[in-house]
Parts: sequence; C-alpha cells; structure tokens
Amino acid sequence: MVVVRDGRTQTYEGAAAERYIAANPVPVPPTPPAPPAIPSTVDRVAMPPVPPVPALPPMPDVPVVAERSCGPSSGGRHEMVVSRSDGNRRVTVICTDRIDAAGRAAAAMGNASARAAAARSDATVRAAAARANAEGRRAERQAMAAERYAMVAERQGVAARRAGLSAGLAGLQAARRSVLASVPADHRAEALREIDDAIAEMRDEMTTERD
Repeated sequence: MVVVRDGRTQTYEGAAAERYIAANPVPVPPTPPAPPAIPSTVDRVAMPPVPPVPALPPMPDVPVVAERSCGPSSGGRHEMVVSRSDGNRRVTVICTDRIDAAGRAAAAMGNASARAAAARSDATVRAAAARANAEGRRAERQAMAAERYAMVAERQGVAARRAGLSAGLAGLQAARRSVLASVPADHRAEALREIDDAIAEMRDEMTTERD
C-alpha cells in the first residue's frame, strides 16, 4: 500500500499496512439529505353512488290442471272435477276414478234394469229397456261432458300459463329498460346480464310451451 502524505511517499506492506489502516481510518462522507417531496397534482375523483337495481316483478301464479284418482266422494256429492286453491294458485283436479266409476255404475244399472224387465211382459220389457238405454245414454253424456270439461280446463291452464310467461317476460323487459334509463353505463353490465339470462330462459320456456 502506497501512501502520499505531506509530500512524502511511504510504502506499507502486510501487517504494517493493516496497522496503518487501523490507525488512520478513511472518513466516510455524510449522507446528503433527501430532496423534498414533490406535491401531487392529481385530484381525487369522487365516484357517484351506484343506484339500486330495481327488483324484478313477481311471477304470476299459473293455474294447474291435473288428472288423478280422488277416491270416494264425500257428502253425497259426485264431483268429476274438483277445484281448489293452493295459496294464490288455482288447482283443477280431474277425478279419473270417479269418471270410470260413474260409467261402470251406469252400465251396471242398465244391465240390472234390463234383467228385471225380461221377467215382465213384452210391453214392460220394452219400456224398461228404453229407460235403461236412456239412463245409459245420460250417463254416457255425463262422462263425455266431464271429459270435454277436462279438455277445456286443460286448455285454459295452458293459456293461463302462456299468459303468465308473457307477463313475466314483459316485466323483465320493463326492468331492463329501467336499468338502461337509470343506471350509469359503467355499473349496469352485471344487472343487464342477469336480466338478459332470465329473459332467455323465459323465452325458451315459452318455446317449449308452444311445442
């Protein structure tokens, strides 16, 4: 190690160099102060409040038409079609077992009348047979009327369901227009996506109903 001091040059090696460095440490310059912080010129932008998404209109209650066994009638009533309410929904049940029982009872009544008439005179037999036939035709007409009523009730149920789907679709479309009119563009994408999904599902269901 070569050291120039006061115009003289001195050479140190090995342990002598280490002793010189220990006795004459190199001064460390002080750390310069940090520059002052630059004031920010960016203004904070206040985000507008997000308006609430309007609630979807409730789905209307669709009438239900079903065919099932109703069991024996009570109170002496022989109802072929039973209507009742399930909450706000109208339920119409077509009692297939009662329709079949009415047909069988009418047939049995006709047969019994015919057998009883056979023991009487020809005139009485003819009159009894006519009455039996009339009873059978009346019972047949009642059964046919019940079937027609069931078909009408079923068509009414389908029409009511289609009307309910149309009303629900109109409500969703109204909600979509409300979102487009009242919600800012950068906040309405999620609401529009949910409404569009619901509209697509309802249109698929309406297509299924038509098929």
